[in-house]
Amino acid sequence: MTRIFNGLFLRNLLLWLFIEVLILFSLIQAGSQSSLSHFLFPLAAMTGFYLAIFCFNHYAVRLLLFKKKLALFGLSLLVYLFLLSLALWFVLHGFKPGEWVASFINALLLQLIGSGFYFIYLWVRDNIIRTGEQLRQKQDELHLLHLQMNPHFLMNALNNLYGVSLSAPELVPDKILELSDLLRFQVNATRRERVLLDEEIEFLRQFISHQHWKSRQLKAGMQVHGSTGKIEIPPLLSLPLLENAIKFALETPLPSVELRIDYSGGILTFETGNTCLPLPQRKTGTGLGLANLQKRLELSGITHQLSHRETEAGMYYATLKLWISQ
Repeated sequence: MTRIFNGLFLRNLLLWLFIEVLILFSLIQAGSQSSLSHFLFPLAAMTGFYLAIFCFNHYAVRLLLFKKKLALFGLSLLVYLFLLSLALWFVLHGFKPGEWVASFINALLLQLIGSGFYFIYLWVRDNIIRTGEQLRQKQDELHLLHLQMNPHFLMNALNNLYGVSLSAPELVPDKILELSDLLRFQVNATRRERVLLDEEIEFLRQFISHQHWKSRQLKAGMQVHGSTGKIEIPPLLSLPLLENAIKFALETPLPSVELRIDYSGGILTFETGNTCLPLPQRKTGTGLGLANLQKRLELSGITHQLSHRETEAGMYYATLKLWISQ
């Protein structure tokens, strides 16, 4: 369909055939004559008029009007309408005296219709091109954000490995293997536009398990509610929330993190709750993970809501809601 729309020759050939079929059908319906010339003359005349309108639109409008050569365009329009009205005067009235003005008006109306279709085509074509460019731009931005996710996750993981290598070097080989499994899922997931929610949940379980070695006091868990088997989502949407929750919880004397995943009534909810220090004592991060998440949500086209709240009891909650139907 796009090839037909963009192809100059094929597009005009199909439109010409459509007009000729309409004329032929009208002549057959009239049924007043059955001679071959009765059919050929109107068809040939319309072919000539179609070629004239096509040439004027393709050359005069495109090369003169659109390039603001208005004087040349005005002159060509007058000459063109004069010649077209003479042709209509002959075809419709056989040069009958007193009919030239009517022929000129018919020529003007015929050209207005032809140019109207041409401008509609240009408008539709420009909108298709503009939409395609916007779509490609969004795909490029989303691809770039996916590429940024791997280094961000790897940077945090390497920092953690450095810490454990100082405090418990004997654990490093096992932690590297765990990290390898996590990275394998992340690399594969970021190549796909959607992953099954159950796959995402299993990754989050492994990620939480991997985090327990950071602190013996860290209490981290996950709750899942609702039927999640057939839901597909963009990969690793909740990971930035979980990473932030663990990072800020570890600053507190009794670090605690809870991830709740719930699907109900077409709404998928990720909520993290973590202990946190008061704001003046809290360390600040780069903000790259959350900024990346916000941009990915905007580009995904999924209706979403991202909110957070902090309680006086020293708990911080971040909630991401996605409106998704199975």
